[in-house]
Amino acid sequence: MNCVVVLLSIFCCFLQVRVSIASSLDCSKYANDTEVLRSLPFYVAIDPSDRADYKTFATTYPNKTMILSLNIYNQSLVPPTIFCLQALAEIYIMDSTICDEQSSVCQLSSEIERWSESLSSLNILRTRVTHLPTSIGKLQRLNTVKLWNNDLATLPNTFSSLKLLSSLSIIFNQLKSLPKGFGMLNSLSTIELNNNVNLRSIQSLNGLPNLITISAINCSITSIPINLPKLYFMEMTNNKISNLNGIQTIGSQQDLTKYFLFSLNQIRAVPSEIASVNNLYIFHLDNNQLTNLPSTIFGYKALGVLYIQNNSFTSNVLRQIVNKFKTTNPNMRLVF
Repeated sequence: MNCVVVLLSIFCCFLQVRVSIASSLDCSKYANDTEVLRSLPFYVAIDPSDRADYKTFATTYPNKTMILSLNIYNQSLVPPTIFCLQALAEIYIMDSTICDEQSSVCQLSSEIERWSESLSSLNILRTRVTHLPTSIGKLQRLNTVKLWNNDLATLPNTFSSLKLLSSLSIIFNQLKSLPKGFGMLNSLSTIELNNNVNLRSIQSLNGLPNLITISAINCSITSIPINLPKLYFMEMTNNKISNLNGIQTIGSQQDLTKYFLFSLNQIRAVPSEIASVNNLYIFHLDNNQLTNLPSTIFGYKALGVLYIQNNSFTSNVLRQIVNKFKTTNPNMRLVF
C-alpha cells in the first residue's frame, strides 16, 4: 500500500509541475505512453504476466495509463523517443547502444531532463556510453544510479545537484577522478567504484555525513578518504595506497562492526591512531610493505581478524608480533 501511495504521489507531482525544455524532440505526436513504446524499433511487452519471457518490457502505474518502469535489453539502437514517456520512475538499459543522434559522441541524451520530476532509478549496463549530459543534475528524484561496464571517463559536475542520491555504482568504467562537488551529496550512503583502473583519488568524498560503505577495488587510488563519521565498510583492495593517515576520522559516529580491507596496496606503516577507530573488527593488511605494527594495536580488544601475510616483516619482528597478540588478544584470528 505504501508503495502505491509513493507512486501516486510521483504521478500527481508530475501532473502539477511541467518542466519547460528547449528541445528538438517532438513528443506532441504521441497521445500516450503506449504510442511511444509502439514507435520504438523493437517490441516492448507491457505488464507481462511472466517477465522471464520478456527481457524488454515495461510496467505501468496503478492507473495503467502511464509507464512506471522500462527494461531494454540487447537492442542495437535505443532512440531518444523513450524520453517522451511522461513520468518514468525507473529505467534499465542493458547490452544496448545509446547514442545522441545530434552528437558525434555516444552519450546519454540531454532529453533525460524530461524525467526531472519522476525518475528515481537510472541503470545503464554494458553499453557504449562515454558521456553523461549535464542535464542529469536536474533529476531531482534520482536516488539510485548504476552504471556498469561502460566507457565513462568523467562525470558531469552537475552530479552534485542530486540531493536525494543514496546509492551510486560505477564499476568497470574509465573514470580518472570524481567531481569536486561530490562532497555535496549528503544523502549518499553507498558508492561502488570497482575496476576504474585510472582512478587515482576519491578525496571528494571527504566529509560525507551519511556514507556507510565504499568499495573501490582495482583502481589506482593513493590515499584513503577521511572524515566519514558513519562509514563502517571500506574495501580498497589492489590500489596504490601508501599510508592510512586520518583513519581515526572514519566511523566515529558508527557503532556497527567495521570492516577495513586494504590488501594488495603499498602501505608501509599503520598509524598509532588505529586504536581510536570505533569497533574495528576485520582489518586486511596483507600484501603490503609493512615492517612493523604500532604498539597501540596490541591493546585493541575489538579487533577480531587481522591479515598481515606477505609484508616486509623480518622473521624476528613477525615472531614478536605473533607473541604479543597471543598475550594481549588471544581470541583474535591472526593470519600471517
